[in-house]
Amino acid sequence: MKPILFLLMAFFQIADSKEIEWKRPVIIGASLSDGFSLRDFGLPFVSRRSKRLGLHHHLKANLSEKHGRILNLGSNWTFLATEAKGKYQVKKARDAEATVVFAIDYLFWYLSAEAKQRGRGFREMSRLEFFEVGLAHLATLKCPVVVGNVPDAGSSVGKVLSREQYAGTETIAKANARLAVWLKEHPNMALLDLHHFHRLASTNQEMEILGQTIPEGQTQGLYLQRDLLHPTSTGATTIVKVALDVLEKHAKN
Repeated sequence: MKPILFLLMAFFQIADSKEIEWKRPVIIGASLSDGFSLRDFGLPFVSRRSKRLGLHHHLKANLSEKHGRILNLGSNWTFLATEAKGKYQVKKARDAEATVVFAIDYLFWYLSAEAKQRGRGFREMSRLEFFEVGLAHLATLKCPVVVGNVPDAGSSVGKVLSREQYAGTETIAKANARLAVWLKEHPNMALLDLHHFHRLASTNQEMEILGQTIPEGQTQGLYLQRDLLHPTSTGATTIVKVALDVLEKHAKN
């Protein structure tokens, strides 16, 4: 059987089944959220090309509902100060009274960060213990939240990740299993299966997304940049469309 991409698994079960409110949409996370392009010869963290890949642009372009200003708190610098950045982003989302939050790559560095880059007081934790810190921050958000799980970025080591920044297949699997359980305990959260999306795209397998089939041999270049981790513009747009599909299906329940 050919692999079929089930990019999302919705866990929205909000008690009063209210429509999603788009008054104050907020994005939190790292470089996928902020926007990161490898095509620049300078610093991709601050380039215009990178900023054009920011998820707020793709969300605005694909959101048909009337909405307020999209606040993108994602930061390319999260890998250098994961806890400080992660805690700050969630606090700012709460302060902004977010009505819906996109946390698609928020948890990535809570598993992948080098110990010295987590922050004081968190360096002695195991990776899975530090992952729990990220989950605890997300748990303070009471609005609908789309949460991405952690991709296995082993193929990106030596390209954009150091060996110390790679958690390993076993640890990633444990973290994603823990997230699946945690999501069931937090009914305002929904899972976007970024791990499965990345696995198929990085190995250039056939993918089916929102009724469209992309043949084997075409998915890697279509969805991922050459570091095999960060999305292309098409990849970012696709991720946003799937996240919106999650929310739409929830609103109909």
